[in-house]
Amino acid sequence: MYGPTDDKNIGFLIDFAKKIPCFPIPGHGKWPRHPIYIDDVCYSVIAIMRNFPANKVYSINGKEVIYFRDMIKTVLQQLDGFKFRIFLPVSVFKFLMMSYQKLAGEIQFTPDQVDSLTAGEIFPNYPWWMSLTLK
Repeated sequence: MYGPTDDKNIGFLIDFAKKIPCFPIPGHGKWPRHPIYIDDVCYSVIAIMRNFPANKVYSINGKEVIYFRDMIKTVLQQLDGFKFRIFLPVSVFKFLMMSYQKLAGEIQFTPDQVDSLTAGEIFPNYPWWMSLTLK
């Protein structure tokens, strides 16, 4: 989930990318992501609350699947200056990320989150938005 006041998810990635000349990517980076804009989540929750469907489960995720490596490439293209991605073994990525955060004095990205990122989980990709009356 991302949006204008996002300081965790994609917002964290953008802030991190602004601070260093290269962006470390765990493994090959072909980890599927399903980013969804915060307004879409809000509209979906409101629509569900209005209709209150009984015994219905929604997997609300972004409409498009993008690999983590490509998402970072897009972020870096939007930033000024020369930035590039560096692909690291997952264990090295975890070590460097934790070391950086200890030096910075703020832990925002945990080893469990790296495990979740690199799990390659793909969410159900059905048009859930068509079954809701949004806006």
